[in-house]
Amino acid sequence: NPVAVIGCGPIGLFAVAIARALGAWKVIAIEPNGARRALAGKMGADLLIDPAAEDPVEVVLRETDGSGAEVVLEMSGNARAIDQGTRMVARGGRMSLLGLPDGPVTLDLNDQVIFKEAKILGITGREMFRTWQQTTTLLSTGRVDIAPVITHRFALDQFEEAFTLCTDDEARRAFQDALLAIAEAPWATVLFTLRADFYGRALETERFGKRVDAGLVNVGQLLRERHPAYDEFNASWR
Repeated sequence: NPVAVIGCGPIGLFAVAIARALGAWKVIAIEPNGARRALAGKMGADLLIDPAAEDPVEVVLRETDGSGAEVVLEMSGNARAIDQGTRMVARGGRMSLLGLPDGPVTLDLNDQVIFKEAKILGITGREMFRTWQQTTTLLSTGRVDIAPVITHRFALDQFEEAFTLCTDDEARRAFQDALLAIAEAPWATVLFTLRADFYGRALETERFGKRVDAGLVNVGQLLRERHPAYDEFNASWR
């Protein structure tokens, strides 16, 4: 089945690789950032689309002989991209929403969902422990290689240099990739700490925040005290 991935941040790039590993007939990556688009190619995308240069709906329909993508994975949270995703999904197809929009999104439900008999699924987490078991198998067998997504490596004491990298617009959203370098023991907990803190603040929901262990969030507080760029990065990160 053809799979379209909209938004190729770290999670979108992983989705490209997994779709390829699980046998998608054609993997289509849609991403305006050139560097990320190139990474999507390295992760296994067959077709790279710049939505700023061409209409992704037209391209997807053309490349699928007018049928559309049977699976659309929306990772950006951009309202226009979500609308385009429902337009490119095939009849009877499925669209998963993981990106978080900044506000309400308007869709033509009649033509884009109802009469297509399309299925829309919102995602906020994983299926324990099924997702972890599948991911472990994909990584341990080499069917998915995440190495291209890691763009930079830093030791923990190089965090100032890492935050400086965030001032580069093209690299800011790749910062989480750089933090993967500190995932080696004993800093795996620190990586989870940063992700938990960032996710909690990005979602801006008290309910989610209460589920994040206070001890983990304290590491984010420590970075905030030691480096003023933390808040600027935290506000822009998704």
